[in-house]
Amino acid sequence: MKKVLITGFTGLVGDGLCRYFLNNNWKVCGTSRKQYKSDTKNFTSIKLNLEESLDTEKLNSYGIFDLVIHNAAA
Repeated sequence: MKKVLITGFTGLVGDGLCRYFLNNNWKVCGTSRKQYKSDTKNFTSIKLNLEESLDTEKLNSYGIFDLVIHNAAA
């Protein structure tokens, strides 16, 4: 199963991207500055502040992504 990382998954575009990939059998990891819980199969919410280098380093623990879509706002 392919895996995608989508930054800013809580916005309008990010939400649509998540739904698209989930509907097409991808494992989706979505980042946000707040922690969200989801019971959706194949979706993982990652609390991440892109301005903090220590936060971005923890992405390594999620393995390799086949695709990264940077959609987070400034």
